[in-house]
Amino acid sequence: GNEFRLFSFSAAGVPTLLHVSPTLPVSWQLVDVKISPEAASALGNATSIAWGYDTNGYAVAAVTETGHTTHILRLDPSAASITLLCHLPSPVTHTVARVTCCDKRVLLSNVSGSEVTVVSTDTGSTQECSVKGTIHSICPVGTVVHDGNNLHVSVRDGTCVCVCPSAMDHCVRGTSLLWVSRDRGGAKTTLSSLDLSPLRSTPQLALGSDAVPSIPLFPWVCEREGSPATIRCPLSSGCIDITLG
Repeated sequence: GNEFRLFSFSAAGVPTLLHVSPTLPVSWQLVDVKISPEAASALGNATSIAWGYDTNGYAVAAVTETGHTTHILRLDPSAASITLLCHLPSPVTHTVARVTCCDKRVLLSNVSGSEVTVVSTDTGSTQECSVKGTIHSICPVGTVVHDGNNLHVSVRDGTCVCVCPSAMDHCVRGTSLLWVSRDRGGAKTTLSSLDLSPLRSTPQLALGSDAVPSIPLFPWVCEREGSPATIRCPLSSGCIDITLG
């Protein structure tokens, strides 16, 4: 729309929502935030809060109490509300620096991406994510993994497909993966997007023992004018083709 909506928390865990107009002169309006009793209780005991996003446009926050992440909150900037998304019966004990949410799954990771946990918002149950990388994001078909310059999509946390060998940053919105890449000379920066839905039909291949991609980092991309691009992935037993778009 014609404004930005910004959530912030004070050191005491008090939330603030600002509606900021991007036109000059810049102006802002303080908006009262409605907090559910469960969310208020979690915020009252918080020692740290990690922010993140939901692929549908909401914000999410992982609430940590004395080193244990115990609650996931949902922040709705349109309704100016904060509610409890789920409580974790078994708290996550590693540090949480990155939070992403998609459908009924929340992914929590530390700053280096060496410890990653997937949370079910239905039950609060947790499971370790075995896909290795430095930056992880949950997505409709599995997990997006940024490992150095390479951007992968791990379908159902098994088969990994490289979608860009030179990505700088990425995000997931709805069913689309968006990323920023730079050419080899560094002179041109490009914003690209990919509909992840076709990857649901990718054949399921188990990750190797060291959890590296089962499909090579540089598959062949076949494009014909007027036709969707096809990623051809050479495997030890032959090739598989994945049509994109």
